[in-house]
Amino acid sequence: MTTMFKRSSLFAAMLAACVMVACSPMKDPAEAALADANAVLKKVGPDAQKYAPTEYAALAAQVAEMKAAFDKKDYQTVLNTVRKLAPNVRMLAETVANRQRDAKRALKEQWTALSHDTPLSLTAAEAKVAELNKTHHLPKGGSKEALAGAGAVIDAAKQDWSDAQSAHQAENLDDAVAKGKAADTKLADLMTSLGVAKPAAAKK
Repeated sequence: MTTMFKRSSLFAAMLAACVMVACSPMKDPAEAALADANAVLKKVGPDAQKYAPTEYAALAAQVAEMKAAFDKKDYQTVLNTVRKLAPNVRMLAETVANRQRDAKRALKEQWTALSHDTPLSLTAAEAKVAELNKTHHLPKGGSKEALAGAGAVIDAAKQDWSDAQSAHQAENLDDAVAKGKAADTKLADLMTSLGVAKPAAAKK
């Protein structure tokens, strides 16, 4: 995202539009500035709406003001607004980059915890289900229905965890954590329904 902003020629085009007003009809540079602003908004949209929705909304509002002014043939307002837009885009780019970095760090921490907790939960769940099937004695609060369906739940959790590991190997950390959490949740719910405590979580 940040590299895209740095390499983009849109800023230069936007600022050039302001200079052009001295030697061209105001409509032309205003129209160019509006087109560039819309292009910037489209490029930053996906990441900005995810990581900086408030800041993105403010930028979108500025572009909407430019469009409204252009429609009214108020080209000077369009050019005045674009002067304010360029630094706001830069700030938005920095905000998005910082929040992406923080989000990635948080995902790495979550994956580390899941990598510790989920295999433990799988092992504990399989061992407990085997024990309960052998003894036919459920702990207090345990459900016979849960025990009957435990095998299917464990298989589903194993698949989720396998998918999570594949996603992690593919460097798709968002998907890896989501699938890992799905596996961990299935196992935690199963253990609860069997009246069994979940293994200790990884230390943060």
